[in-house]
Amino acid sequence: MRSTMHTAAQLKSALQEIFADGYVDPAERKRLSAFQDLSDEITVKVFREFLRERWGEAIKDGVITAEEKRLLAHILEELALQLSHLPEDAQFALRDHA
Repeated sequence: MRSTMHTAAQLKSALQEIFADGYVDPAERKRLSAFQDLSDEITVKVFREFLRERWGEAIKDGVITAEEKRLLAHILEELALQLSHLPEDAQFALRDHA
């Protein structure tokens, strides 16, 4: 029986750590799966917030590099999110990568 209940803040922290190097290994995927005790609504909300924050970081300097586009597309894929989860300007920038 699991006694640990996760929080949205813990999930967000895990996402930041997991995607820090731009690569998600099997152990990190397993770590994410441990958050299944959160509701789908909370999980998707945290995923979307994380993705929007990463988009904000990418556009901070006004230039979106190919590497930044690849990373954002990778996050979308790993978290099973749709391009529509991003702001409209991000959707336009990533339309060929997602």
